[in-house]
Amino acid sequence: MILSLNPTYFCNFRNGKCADTCYLTKTQLSDLRLLKVDEIKARIEELSKAFTLEHIDLYGGEITILPLDYQLELMSYLAALNVSVNIVTNLSKSDSPFITHLPRNFTLSVSWDYEARQSFDKVFERMKNLKNRFSILSLASPEFSQFDPKMILELLMKLPSLQAFEIKPYNQNQSNQYSFGHIDYEELIKKYIIAYKQLKPHFQFVNIDLLEMSLKRTKSSWSDQHLYLTPDNEWSVLEFDQAGNEYFKKLNSIQEYLAWSGREKEVFQLDPHCQNCRHLGHCLSEHLKPIDQFEINGCSGFKNLIDWYEAIGRTL
Repeated sequence: MILSLNPTYFCNFRNGKCADTCYLTKTQLSDLRLLKVDEIKARIEELSKAFTLEHIDLYGGEITILPLDYQLELMSYLAALNVSVNIVTNLSKSDSPFITHLPRNFTLSVSWDYEARQSFDKVFERMKNLKNRFSILSLASPEFSQFDPKMILELLMKLPSLQAFEIKPYNQNQSNQYSFGHIDYEELIKKYIIAYKQLKPHFQFVNIDLLEMSLKRTKSSWSDQHLYLTPDNEWSVLEFDQAGNEYFKKLNSIQEYLAWSGREKEVFQLDPHCQNCRHLGHCLSEHLKPIDQFEINGCSGFKNLIDWYEAIGRTL
């Protein structure tokens, strides 16, 4: 089981460019509410009774601007668990213990979208000086898609401790609804794969790893092993409303989560596009979205990209 642990929505980048594409509203990004460590402990104990917890993604908001005593208490608790923990940060602060004193079972990911994110130049300089190995997560926003892939990759090649780079898909959400769909994302990843194979950087391009996992059928596209814990101390999953906007669907219990994830499988196994897809259950989707006009819009599993990579991308 993967737990996305979100103890706060509060973010110090709430008034800048990255807030324009954030899945959280500006009201949420200004919310000072903070989930107590004792509440997190109780929830993880509850989760561990039903599942084997293997990994935790810890993020906000921005986790590194929280009170120092809170950071130390939470880090101490998570370090004692027999799971891997990944910290996701905007790296606006490089003196946080989550940056400077990573326990052995912790890894670090930096959200960085070049000029599409505020303070990108300052954060880049901080990344240059990181001693620990780290990854970069970039969001495939309309603005990010306009940057030249070769230029971005050559820039990242200047970061000696960079271990991996991943471009996350954009979904219309409660905060913003940009016109950047599944096919746009597929075309962007194709360009990056071509540039990556030409340049041969020292770091991994995670999107290629995910494609390989999909074709080997070792990647799961179901949501039955991924749960979210919000600052409201509520279990949640990512869902889409009637307008196709992504949001956190709140759940009252682990039992309700099991029922919801079971219905997800039932719905998409009967979907006229998914039921005959050879990638069903192993596509690139992080959470499946109902398909509307596949020929025009593609799908959240990025079938076209998987097929292109198998036929062409692998041999570049």
